[in-house]
Amino acid sequence: MHTDNALQLPRHQHQPGDGVPAAVPRASSTLQLPQSYGTTRCVLQARDPKWLHAWWEACQSEWEFALARVGGDKALASVVLRVYNLGPDEHADMAHAPWWYTPVNQFADRWLFEAPQAGCFYRAEVGLLGKGGLFARVAVSNTAQTPRLAPCTRHRTRVAAWSGSLRRRPSI
Repeated sequence: MHTDNALQLPRHQHQPGDGVPAAVPRASSTLQLPQSYGTTRCVLQARDPKWLHAWWEACQSEWEFALARVGGDKALASVVLRVYNLGPDEHADMAHAPWWYTPVNQFADRWLFEAPQAGCFYRAEVGLLGKGGLFARVAVSNTAQTPRLAPCTRHRTRVAAWSGSLRRRPSI
């Protein structure tokens, strides 16, 4: 015999399909998010000690201006990341830092690439590389540091938690 009759509903009061919400009309599929929001920026971040990730957005006018600076021929220009290795000093001058080009797919707006050294600071510029090695910058990134490969070797010295006044009293 079941003692909790208040929780049981008669079969005729609960039919399949009861309580199902009405279908909500979907928004028009013609509304889409814009490709960029009128800002030009590049963000660089470390994924781990050996890999960096960059993402960027730029207005169409910025890309057109960069294309004009490298000669204006779309067939000869390619999207690249120029990456600077600033070494262990975050405030090192980019003008004297070693750099290299990382080729990027022309339709990409983010790229994952390998860093040559762990524990260093890096900075990137996204832009167009034209005929003859002419580079036109579209955006400059922040400075990002890759972590070291090994844990820190410095050991912190512990300060003694007990002072001389907390000594144990001799029992009588």
